[in-house]
Amino acid sequence: MLEFLKKIFKKDCKPLQFAVAEDITLADKARYAQQLLDNPLFSEIFSAIENELTETWKNSPASDIEGREFTYLRLEALRKFRLMLEGYIAEHLYEEKLKEQKEALDGRPDA
Repeated sequence: MLEFLKKIFKKDCKPLQFAVAEDITLADKARYAQQLLDNPLFSEIFSAIENELTETWKNSPASDIEGREFTYLRLEALRKFRLMLEGYIAEHLYEEKLKEQKEALDGRPDA
């Protein structure tokens, strides 16, 4: 598994050696998330799974309610995974922007 992660993540990235997810900073989560989203192999696999699930759902008989629901839930879980990655990035950017604004306010002369 570690070898797979080394291939996915860029060489300048710290290896994933955290005991638990809480030990990872938001900046690290955002960096790893961005690397996954930028990785062509990840994008290819994600798109293939998404397309397969979408086609399975579209082509399933209307009478197969349970099968259609299961496929739809799998598709939504896949989308949620991507949204969570994007969320780490957005949250980090938001916090960085707030930090910059606070520093700008703290550095201005009193009126």
